[in-house]
Amino acid sequence: MSEYGKQVRSDLRLDVGLLKKDVETVATLCAKVSVTLDKTELILDGVVRIITMHESQHMQHAKVEEEVKSDIMGLRSDIRDLHDAVLSVRVTQDTAPNQCEIEQRKAIEDELASLKESMKDIDRWKWTIMGGIAILAWLIGHVDILGLVRLFK
Repeated sequence: MSEYGKQVRSDLRLDVGLLKKDVETVATLCAKVSVTLDKTELILDGVVRIITMHESQHMQHAKVEEEVKSDIMGLRSDIRDLHDAVLSVRVTQDTAPNQCEIEQRKAIEDELASLKESMKDIDRWKWTIMGGIAILAWLIGHVDILGLVRLFK
């Protein structure tokens, strides 16, 4: 074989060696991209679960808030009715009320005090729920999502 043939053969071996090295590098990069995609998919699944849970809790809180508002409106109506009843009793009562009227007035005033106490309890619950929602919103806004995903693994 001539000198030129040896040179060409040597160049071809060098080129084949370089191509093998490039193929190995590309295979390594593909494997790393595959692992990265798998991890990204896991993170995405975790984020989807968190968002779904948050939406569910938000809907529950909205439902509870509507129920509390409805209860408050009902209690306010009851208080107005009792107030009107107390006023009408006071207007129509004689100068010397009998024992039955005194007992009725006492019962109405007791019911009114009970309703006022119930209103206070409902207001406390309302503010507790709103505080819980605020804390939940803050946590969702400030919690490291990747850290939560690791907890769900």
